Amino acid sequence: MTNIISVIIPIYNTPVNLFEKCIDSLISQQYENLEIILVDDGSSSGIEQICDKYADKYPNITTIHTNNNGLAAARNLGVKKSNGNWIMFLDSDDWLDPMTCYELSSYLKKYNFIDFITYGFYHDFENRCEKCVFSYDDTAVFDSSMRNELILNALKTNSLYSSSCWKIFKKSFLDENDLFHDEKIRQGSEDLEFMLRVIDSYNSTLCINKRYYHYVMNQNSITNSFNEKNAYSVLQCFKKMEDVIINKNEIVKDSFYIRSWNAICASIISGFMNPNNSLKYREKRKKTRQYLNNDFCIKTIKKVNILKLSFTRALVLIFSKTNLYFLIYLMAMMRNKLYESPAI
Repeated sequence: MTNIISVIIPIYNTPVNLFEKCIDSLISQQYENLEIILVDDGSSSGIEQICDKYADKYPNITTIHTNNNGLAAARNLGVKKSNGNWIMFLDSDDWLDPMTCYELSSYLKKYNFIDFITYGFYHDFENRCEKCVFSYDDTAVFDSSMRNELILNALKTNSLYSSSCWKIFKKSFLDENDLFHDEKIRQGSEDLEFMLRVIDSYNSTLCINKRYYHYVMNQNSITNSFNEKNAYSVLQCFKKMEDVIINKNEIVKDSFYIRSWNAICASIISGFMNPNNSLKYREKRKKTRQYLNNDFCIKTIKKVNILKLSFTRALVLIFSKTNLYFLIYLMAMMRNKLYESPAI
């Protein structure tokens, strides 16, 4: 049976040059049975007309226009409208190597029993390209006994298993396990939450030691922006992730709360206490205190192993426990001076 690969691309006011590179990387794929679904998530920048032009020109491209409901909803809509038996997710400012689908199709034929394939990626900066680090050998097949190990991998930042990108999923596997992105999560952790449920459900998966996906480090992308609502949304997301890890071993739980604290730190340093935040210090302190009094923050502070945190994150934990918010503010100022895009 010939495999039809459906590539789902959510779009929201993507810069034209990045979107065109993204879509051109699919048009140039050396694979015929490719379906491209562009989900315009309520764009108003003119990119929506460009989507229609591509759809008019190429018969395997479909454009769906919808209201701005977020990345998760756009991906889900694309999956529901797809005709392929394999699903890939591609962000509209990223791109794929031209042989990606052709080479993946050979793996799909050879390993037709698997539920999803993971492959490698690049971080594309303006003047350089960094390769992801592989943890496993080429064409490593994992059965369900490896779930805990893959969850541990997913809990690492920028890992092979932390994102639904740089994957190809069997559609029947997604359907049978009701694996859709959580549409209540609007930014930041929807991929990780989705992937934890995927890993908790698979029977067999394959990891390919090749890099196909180019993750463009765009400072204006939604994953590089911050607002207070999103910070709380991330907490709700991690609370939901607890449902997956609650019955796992202590090593997994330990890693989960470290990952949770890292996300909380990022919201505090790069968000609430960020010097670029226009609020006065007193208001920043108030909002930080309110954030840390959230029940999930309280639980994470109680459970996280401080000995396994980086020095900076351990300091933020100590200062949070002792209400030394001004010292956290000073740390945010120092980070802002050291890095163009401050993060912990």
